[in-house]
Amino acid sequence: MNRREKISDSDILIIGHRGASAIAPENTLVAFDVALQGGADGIEFDVRLARDRVPVVIHDRTLLRTVQIYGDVASYDSTLLSKFYAGAWFNEQNPERAIEGFEWERIPTLAQVFERYGAHHLYVEMKCEEPSRRAELARAVVGLMREHGLAERVVVKSFEHDSLGEVKRLDPEIRTAALFGRSWPRPLVPTAAASAFASS
Repeated sequence: MNRREKISDSDILIIGHRGASAIAPENTLVAFDVALQGGADGIEFDVRLARDRVPVVIHDRTLLRTVQIYGDVASYDSTLLSKFYAGAWFNEQNPERAIEGFEWERIPTLAQVFERYGAHHLYVEMKCEEPSRRAELARAVVGLMREHGLAERVVVKSFEHDSLGEVKRLDPEIRTAALFGRSWPRPLVPTAAASAFASS
């Protein structure tokens, strides 16, 4: 698009960050449902590897904030993680927005999200602090995208750029987005270089 062209409403996508995370427990099926029912074109969510190498949908490295138990996500198999309740914290911290039933929301797997929302725009943020597992997470995400035929509907993004490099190695056609935090080391990466990396 030429920079001088006016952007129309049809050029803009509304994406629910971690679902409708302001009014429902983040990264849960109910948050995704509420976002899409409210008119969002798609959803954004976070994925991490469980101990059994299955991608699950959760933001934090630990379970303490949203599940209210101690331990790292990577310390549990996906079958156990999917039994943990991940919504009670929202009702406790937001009594004015609490809804009965949120407390029974569980941690979804990436496969469940792909199966349920594959008709929508999906933005998958890979999260992995351990460098040795980043390629493994990328392979698992790409594998599920292929299995569900979602390469055209998914954007894979991450602050861990080596993960994105692995995605591109596996399938150069997959759309990726490189994320940069405020604490990015200086000198800053030139805008042109960052844009080239994200779109390559």
